Amino acid sequence: MLPPPGSQDLRLDGATGLLLIVDYADQWPLTHLTWLFSNALLHRSPVPVRVLLLARSADAWPAVRAGLAPLMVEASTQPLRELQDGPGPRGEMFRVARDSFAARYGLAGAAAVVPPGPLDDPAFGLTLAVHMAALVAVDAYLSGGEPPSDMAGLTIYLLDREHLHWTRLHGDATHELNPADRTYQTPPAVMNQTVFAAALTGTLPKAAGAALVRELRLPLPAEQVIADHSPLLSRPPLPIGPPPWSRCIPTVSPRTSWL
Repeated sequence: MLPPPGSQDLRLDGATGLLLIVDYADQWPLTHLTWLFSNALLHRSPVPVRVLLLARSADAWPAVRAGLAPLMVEASTQPLRELQDGPGPRGEMFRVARDSFAARYGLAGAAAVVPPGPLDDPAFGLTLAVHMAALVAVDAYLSGGEPPSDMAGLTIYLLDREHLHWTRLHGDATHELNPADRTYQTPPAVMNQTVFAAALTGTLPKAAGAALVRELRLPLPAEQVIADHSPLLSRPPLPIGPPPWSRCIPTVSPRTSWL
């Protein structure tokens, strides 16, 4: 999926600082990170620069820190703690996430959507857990259902909604007037394998992605599976149609911030 035009404008005119965020930094090869750090924009900037590396583990940090030594930069590691107990910080995070998901769905009056469970529960100490609760609460509110209140239930709810979406997209060719006219041909079980593999590998160039799909030995040509999978990452959601998530394989381990 290509970025929107103009989103790569790196001019710093009028900026007070430059912040570069790298997610899943522990999965980047060290050579890729050091190449990124060598970018002249980070060293010749007229404003303060900070690079924030987000990772699930600090195991790779010593090598990264050693690679930064020749650049004469200040570096530190900061573990991200669980969200504070109590309804305050978690409640505020839920409200922001809920309002964002509600806007995505086109839902007015998001204030009527309440948390599906007590946010002071230890299970909601992770940011991802609060965001999942907000997404499920909005989706269930629109569908008229009762959202689950625990993390296991929230995860199952999201996965079930995704499988339902794949099933609706695939449909039933035996009940169509012109089955040959359909463009989406991947059965839900095949899309499930594809999404699982995509969640493990992350974004790949088209040729590498096609090679990976062929290795899965699916019953459809790799090009067809990729063509059916691509719209799932960019299609705008409808109130009772596609959910606003592309893959829901939650990562529940705490993250580490490398500075």
